Formats: sequence, structure tokens, C-alpha cells
Amino acid sequence: GDFNDDPSSETLKHLRGPAGKWRLADARPMGGRPGNVIPYLEGSGQRRSVWTHFFDDDDVFSRMDYILMNRDLSGRYRADLSYVLDLPTWGVASDHRPVLATFELR
Repeated sequence: GDFNDDPSSETLKHLRGPAGKWRLADARPMGGRPGNVIPYLEGSGQRRSVWTHFFDDDDVFSRMDYILMNRDLSGRYRADLSYVLDLPTWGVASDHRPVLATFELR
């Protein structure tokens, strides 16, 4: 959701919950676009952006939007089909980039 908060904020820590069985997982989708989502491979040297908000006055890119999910839903999360929209026109309607998360439900 649009939390308007940085990843280390006390509010976000509270929403995620304490470590353990009930902690919410952070999907953390990376930049991509419909039909062109390339999964990030650990150790590949790829750099993909996760920022979702641009502060024009300060020229700062930040991650302020998150997809949090419980343990059951995280098993249905499709990282290969999820992304932070990375198109040249992303900023036409908002100062936040849209975040799309895909879940495979049976």
C-alpha cells in the first residue's frame, strides 16, 4: 500500500509485526513493465530499482509503497509477474510509481 514511509520507520516495523511466524513479508517488487518482467537473480550483478516515489524539490528517489503479505499469501506470490511500473510516463498521474503484485490463487 501507499504507506508514505521509509522502510526503517517505526510505523512500518509495527505494521510488519515482530519476528516469527506471524511477521508480514515484504514482497519488494523491482522495476519492470507489462510483458517485460525480468526476475532478479542473486549474484547476477543486475541492478533493478525499487523506488516508488520521487521528491522533485529535493531530487530524491525513495521507496514509500509496499506489498506486505502473510505467510499463506506469500506462498502464492509471483515475483516473476510483479513489478514497480517502469515506464517513461510513470509520473503523469502521480508522484508515486504504481506497484503491481501478482498472486496465484487456486
